[in-house]
Amino acid sequence: MKILLVVIILFCVNSINLAQSISNSSIVSAANNYQNSSIIFSYTVGENFNSTLTNLNNILCQGFQQPSDKIALRLKLYFESYYENGRLRSSLYDADGMSEISMCDTIQVLIHDSITNSIVWNTKAIVDTSGNCQILIPSNYINTRKSIGINHRGSIETWSANPIVLSDGITYDFTTSASKALGDNLADMGGGKYAMYCGDINQDGSVDFNDYPDLDMSSNFGYIGYYNTDLNGDASVDFNDYPIIDINSNNGVLSFAPTYTAILNKPSIATNPVSSISQTSADCGGNILSLGYNTIFARGICWSTSANPSIFLSTKIINGGGIGPFTSSMTGLNPATTYYVRAFAINATDTAYGNEISFTTQSLQLGQNYAGGIIFYIDGTGQHGLACASSDLGQFVWGCSGISIGTTSVNQGTGAANTIAIVNGCSLSTSAARTCDNLVSSGLSDWYLPSKAELALMRQNLYLNGWGSFSAANYWSSSEFSSSNAWLQNFSTGTLSNSSKSNSNKVRAVRSY
Repeated sequence: MKILLVVIILFCVNSINLAQSISNSSIVSAANNYQNSSIIFSYTVGENFNSTLTNLNNILCQGFQQPSDKIALRLKLYFESYYENGRLRSSLYDADGMSEISMCDTIQVLIHDSITNSIVWNTKAIVDTSGNCQILIPSNYINTRKSIGINHRGSIETWSANPIVLSDGITYDFTTSASKALGDNLADMGGGKYAMYCGDINQDGSVDFNDYPDLDMSSNFGYIGYYNTDLNGDASVDFNDYPIIDINSNNGVLSFAPTYTAILNKPSIATNPVSSISQTSADCGGNILSLGYNTIFARGICWSTSANPSIFLSTKIINGGGIGPFTSSMTGLNPATTYYVRAFAINATDTAYGNEISFTTQSLQLGQNYAGGIIFYIDGTGQHGLACASSDLGQFVWGCSGISIGTTSVNQGTGAANTIAIVNGCSLSTSAARTCDNLVSSGLSDWYLPSKAELALMRQNLYLNGWGSFSAANYWSSSEFSSSNAWLQNFSTGTLSNSSKSNSNKVRAVRSY
């Protein structure tokens, strides 16, 4: 509880000098009348204050606060790639345009106990552009020896060279010498100033090749804003962020830290069960369980036909940032295919993945509308096959009677090649094959006249099941019988026979998928 002490001094007549000191453990009140025109009032509460009042009827009102259960620790530090001419870049302002321009960036301060080898306190703080920041730590740590660690996005974790005895208002300055950090682990900025090494994007304690993938991805996508890959703090991930990581990677920069059980830097996320599974889509999502110690700026799901999908794949969905549950829809999936999906969450220091879930999309069915038409054949994979147009194109001649195409086949899988051969060998614009070749339906243009075997499949799997709106009539195939005849099938009787190329018969286009 904060207790407000109000000191009111009223000046009327007579001259008196008053000096009053108030310790930071006192609760004092005063209200007196003094005469004449000059009063000096001084007190100490954490810092000294002096006020000289020279006018009659002045009122001095000052609030004092009862001591809290915290003590102040003041720090000074620089970040290597943010530093220029004795100051740090206004990174927060550059990123959001709303923060105070005097603010540089946020850090996490770690307080380590060498006896228990554990982090006993940690908190976030803001470093200003002069490199200064202040945190409040529990007062029960006063007069105890503790090491101080600094975590900063994209920088090497840096620790005080030795434990220090904590007291209220104590300052630790990392900038005056490399020896102020454990292992002399500070970059020499010249002019007697030192800074934390930058480039440890994945926060694994070293600047090396493992830090490049995140930087490459962020740079390729042109990330603008607050990202751990923005190594120079200019709110833009681009070529300007590479020099510092190149230098420190080549020099093998590592973190020096006391032994301790690591606190949670990464966010924590669970992958939700997959639902609404169809042949080409499915729903999934995740639930943010914890933030780590940084705000989550991106979350979503990623999937693949291989295990352990990652955010570097194109098959991902980003559902903004924040906490709590979210749901995404995966589309463009292949039928009868096993997929692996994981939820992910990204904060300024790391990417976390949820548990992996596998699922299999539904299989295609004969007679189903798919791939721009109606499925009449599915291969052994369940993912590929043949589909016919939803209606007949009309009645057409096979064409070019007396001309031998010579290269057509009756076998399944040859209809497309047959059609190309006919179009190249027969110039008739109204031939059955050319009519199919010219068809554009459902945005698709790879239609062709089916071969003899493909035509038989179409009758067997569609017509006999009442699917496809076929007529009880003869249908042309693309299989040539002779220079004057070609194969056809009567869908009513099922009879396969050859007929004159000059006769007009029904035509139904097909395509492979």
